[in-house]
Amino acid sequence: MRAYIILTRDTAIKQIVQNMIEAGIVLPDEYDMFTAQLQQLSTEELLIVLVDSCEFREQYHRINFYPIDMASISTN
Repeated sequence: MRAYIILTRDTAIKQIVQNMIEAGIVLPDEYDMFTAQLQQLSTEELLIVLVDSCEFREQYHRINFYPIDMASISTN
């Protein structure tokens, strides 16, 4: 059985913006302006930008968030 992920333009744009913010390329304040620019792209261009944004995120997002158990951290 195959699992398919349905990707709409809106979800692709949201993921692109999130990736670019996490990579430090787009500031959170620029969300609306960047989203408006992405909405003008064709579907093919949008998919290319989505792949690129994933690569940017992997390359530049150096902070990995892991759950931290504060009780287990020693204060010594």
